[in-house]
Amino acid sequence: MPKRKPFEENWVYHIYNRGLEKQKLFFNKYDYEKFFRNLEKFLNDFKNIKLLSYCVLPNHFHFIIQNKEEWFDLSNFMRQIQSSYAKYLVEKYKGSFWKWQIFEWRFNSKQITSEKYFNKCLYYVNYNAIKHWIVDKIEDYPYSSLFQLDPGVQQNKTTPGSVRVNFSLENWLQEFIENFEDFEF
Repeated sequence: MPKRKPFEENWVYHIYNRGLEKQKLFFNKYDYEKFFRNLEKFLNDFKNIKLLSYCVLPNHFHFIIQNKEEWFDLSNFMRQIQSSYAKYLVEKYKGSFWKWQIFEWRFNSKQITSEKYFNKCLYYVNYNAIKHWIVDKIEDYPYSSLFQLDPGVQQNKTTPGSVRVNFSLENWLQEFIENFEDFEF
């Protein structure tokens, strides 16, 4: 088996995963709240991880994370989050999950190597609920960090359980849209 490349110090990564065979992972607001509590707990445990953005959807999630320590194994952080949530699902929904493997993969990651790609990832992650036809207006989707990133976007619903991101950009969305030609998901 090839050796995995370590996650480099101070680089930003787009991390994502989905339910096995695209199965649903979140069935109600309590499931989202549990996932956010776990995420917050492990962010407190792993001080070298900085959450910049996120979106959690019914069958998958996206994070934009900065790794603050050289040679740190981001895999351990993700394993903790995913295994604790998988255990919760199996215990709560006995019989609904036919095996312990809840997630499709270990997780996927892409290193963000330019400002342009970073902006594209921020948009992609935070507007993912529109891409998947979950909502028509992003203001109606409470499980995204968009409202923390751009104070100009007002949320219509109270977020039942979110995690504070460690990043903000004044007028990020407006500047991004004005400067990015023909963006498509």
